[in-house]
Amino acid sequence: TGLPPTPHMASLNQLLESLHLARTSKEVSSVIVLIGKAVESLLEGLTLGLQVEPEMLARFRDANVLVLRALADQRAYGPNWAGRQVTQAIVEAREDIKWNIDAIDTLIRSSLVNLFEYDKYLAACIENGGAAVTNFAMMLVKIYLIDDRSNAQIIESDLFGTIEILSKIANHSRDRKSTRLNSSHQI
Repeated sequence: TGLPPTPHMASLNQLLESLHLARTSKEVSSVIVLIGKAVESLLEGLTLGLQVEPEMLARFRDANVLVLRALADQRAYGPNWAGRQVTQAIVEAREDIKWNIDAIDTLIRSSLVNLFEYDKYLAACIENGGAAVTNFAMMLVKIYLIDDRSNAQIIESDLFGTIEILSKIANHSRDRKSTRLNSSHQI
């Protein structure tokens, strides 16, 4: 209550209200709303360019992840159920926040995303077009499979569909370039 009003504090207050509602109602639907709120909060709040001190941003991130991890605990709803719900919340997020690489990275590193389902979704989104999702997917592959090969969080098979679609796009692009080069040499 004594902290300055920022979008992060407003988001944490909403998370707290959702947490209280989930605790008192004990309905699964209120827990799903809580998960959605925490995921949305991360997707909106972990954005570069916001004027927030790093320590506050870290606490904001940790508060949201703590709630999600508590729900994923075996004594609560378990990691499989919670992972499916977190993944569903990502899929259903607004288009303008859905491709936040920092938030998705945080959720993946916290083992809160069902990678099999997320990979299928990501591959389908890339196939349907859109530069934003393709750039996002390339950054995700770069982070986990190129830059940080020692990281056991994600292995190539976890992003098989995404890698396959990105490869098709790269090959198609390469084929179009070579076709254009060949036709220009014939002229």
